Amino acid sequence: MLPTKRSLVTMVISTVIFYSSGIAAGDISDLISKEEAAVTVLDKERLNSLGIQLNPPTSSNMVITKKQAISLAHKSAPKFASEAKEVVIEYQLMTYPYLTAFSEQALSKNVQLRREGYLNKPPVYIVNFKGIQGTGHAARGQKVPTYKEFNVVIDASSGETLFSFTYK
Repeated sequence: MLPTKRSLVTMVISTVIFYSSGIAAGDISDLISKEEAAVTVLDKERLNSLGIQLNPPTSSNMVITKKQAISLAHKSAPKFASEAKEVVIEYQLMTYPYLTAFSEQALSKNVQLRREGYLNKPPVYIVNFKGIQGTGHAARGQKVPTYKEFNVVIDASSGETLFSFTYK
C-alpha cells in the first residue's frame, strides 16, 4: 500500500474511533435545511489521488432517503454534526480497494461487499460536515493535521455506516 493511502486509512480509522463519541447539540432539522441549500463540494480529483473513485450512478439503487442518510451520519459523528456550519450530501458509486475492514452488520446486509471484501461501486451517500474544527493524529515529531470537513459514507442500499474520512 502506498504511504499516502496507508496514512489515509490509518487516519480514517483513528479519526472514527476518536471522534465518533460526543454530544450532539444540534437538531437534525437544522442539518437537513443546510443540506438542501448546499452545493456539491467533494474534490473527486483529490479523492482519486487517495485511491477513492467516485462515479455518478446510472440508476437509483437507494433504499434510504437523503434525510435518513443525514440522520445516520449525525448518529455516527454527533460531535461534527453538531459543529457543522453546513452539510452537503452526494449520492455516488464508490470504489475504494484499500479499505477492507467493515462491521459485521454492513457485511451481512451487503452481499457484494461481503463477497468482494472492499467497496467496488456500491451506491453510497457521502455526508460532508463542513465548517468543523477537527484535529487528526500524527507520529511523534510530525505536524498534527487539522481539517475543516468530515465525511461519513452510508451504504445507500442498507443504511449502514461504512466508514468516515477527512481529506480537507
